Amino acid sequence: MDSVIESKRIKIIIFFCLCIASLQAASIGDIFKSGLQTTGDLDTSGDVFLIGEADGTIEAPSGSGVIHCGENTSDPACTKSGQRVNGAPGNWPDVDNAEDKSTAWNLTTLDLQPGTYRDVNIGYQHKLILHNGTYYMRKLTFGSNAELNTSSVTNTVQLLIRDSTDFSNVSVNCDSNDNPLPPHHLAFYSGGDVTITDGGCISGFVYLLDGKLTFNSNVVAAGAFSADTMSLLDQSRITNRVDDLPLVDFGPICQSNMCLVKEKGGKWHMIGIPADIDGKTVSEVFGDDFDDNNFTGSSSDTWRIYERTYSDTDNTSSYSMVPTNGTLHQGQGYWLGNQNDIVWDLDGLANVTWDTNCPNVNNSKVTECLTIRLKSASDNSTPPQGGPYRYFLSGYMGLKTARWMDFRFKINGGSAITPTEAHDNGLIDNQIWIYNEGSNAYDTCVDDDAGCVVDPREGFWIELNSTTTNQTIDLIIPNGGA
Repeated sequence: MDSVIESKRIKIIIFFCLCIASLQAASIGDIFKSGLQTTGDLDTSGDVFLIGEADGTIEAPSGSGVIHCGENTSDPACTKSGQRVNGAPGNWPDVDNAEDKSTAWNLTTLDLQPGTYRDVNIGYQHKLILHNGTYYMRKLTFGSNAELNTSSVTNTVQLLIRDSTDFSNVSVNCDSNDNPLPPHHLAFYSGGDVTITDGGCISGFVYLLDGKLTFNSNVVAAGAFSADTMSLLDQSRITNRVDDLPLVDFGPICQSNMCLVKEKGGKWHMIGIPADIDGKTVSEVFGDDFDDNNFTGSSSDTWRIYERTYSDTDNTSSYSMVPTNGTLHQGQGYWLGNQNDIVWDLDGLANVTWDTNCPNVNNSKVTECLTIRLKSASDNSTPPQGGPYRYFLSGYMGLKTARWMDFRFKINGGSAITPTEAHDNGLIDNQIWIYNEGSNAYDTCVDDDAGCVVDPREGFWIELNSTTTNQTIDLIIPNGGA
């Protein structure tokens, strides 16, 4: 942790600034945190209404449009800067050899169940009905005035299209009067370009890894939209509905064996690994995406993995590079440094085996947990050698965002207690530290804040007081629940 946290805290990341210039992290759970995102050019001749923060660079470099910071045109134009997080499904089902589906003159409504399809074609003024669950398609096309209907959905449709999609003059999760329906009913991923034009309406949370998202001709759009390049033309209006985000199920967009994260080069990433990695080597987890020959411990390395190691005799700790044949450990956080842009996945790794017993968690969304053993302090003398605290670097293993208030501690095998209860007993700080790659500093939050969350693939620091010396400290980690 950096000295920006508090003066009493030891410095533990300064070392990284000497090795690979300015490295940072990303997680799939961050993708839809903000309402409107783009890292490419935003070319607009219409008005863009930006409600809430944007993680991408939002500006109007060309055209006559104006970016507004609120819901009305009296607000000043603004520019928000940050990082758009990149992630995408990895191992697709075999959509190329799946069944085609389409409407016809005598079948104007296609009621489609969740599953894998090749090409789905909805004709002029025809309707596609989708239900709770996950759909994989190679291509989805619509005729003019067609409709994608989600009226039966109570949770979320996860719609994953491998190729480009054209929603020209199409109603997507909107009513017959082009009023957006709840956007949390649709989580949509496209591997190619997406066009929403000619008076269409779309309501949902839309993510493109590398493609261009084009709005045109008085499009109505509600939800959140993230694309590498975004073009808004001819009176397009985006109404962001970030309040719906906690209701959206993004799980199928990033499952343990089919998830890619695109890490920016020249950055450090403080990561957790959402898979069963106990006993796995660095090469087994990362070697299919990173070249082992470029990880030798020399100054010419293009990537590295570091772990935190802890003294058994005092409260000091240090960083150690984990070699390609070194083993990784469940629930432990790591620093990943890479010089070049890289996409890494979890191919070939087993899913985390979760326990259905989550003691003393008052959140109906938390049904699975996993217990890991923390390294407690090693010295409680006066004064403690190595300082009065031990900082444990943990890595979140879930595929859905979890609230810090739903984590639990067990001390010497006793009853599960909250972070605040452990803090009140003088054992830990109920605050966690999460690395903010945009500011190159730490964000902190405490467990009485429902907005204090840990996202998939994210690492976080826990402070253990010297009073934990010679005690067994277990951390019970929930699988999602935010």
